[in-house]
Amino acid sequence: MRDIKFRIYNPIEKRMIESGATPMMLHSFFKNTAPLHTRDEMECQQFTGLKDKNGVDLDWWEDDLFRLSGVLYKIIFDEGCFWFKSLRTDNRFLCKEGTWIHPEEKIGTIHENPELLK
Repeated sequence: MRDIKFRIYNPIEKRMIESGATPMMLHSFFKNTAPLHTRDEMECQQFTGLKDKNGVDLDWWEDDLFRLSGVLYKIIFDEGCFWFKSLRTDNRFLCKEGTWIHPEEKIGTIHENPELLK
């Protein structure tokens, strides 16, 4: 079973705020970040929980950006699953354990690297 964690981008401090995985940590996270949820339509991003072939957590979250064969993708959560979605087309493919994506292909997030979306 994967850890359930969330993060939100704080545009004032220009950094991500991340929750822990325990119920108390999640409660504290949502209580303390409530003002950010309504500001500029900021949304919480969920941790994918994916691991590499050695069982080590990949630090991959919703809205993380990847460049694969020259195409820009972001991770989305839809239909109960995490997907790599192309930013050019409607193409997407499932994020899952054993995926062929290398951790080095992660190039940023939509909030910390908005210039990549242009």
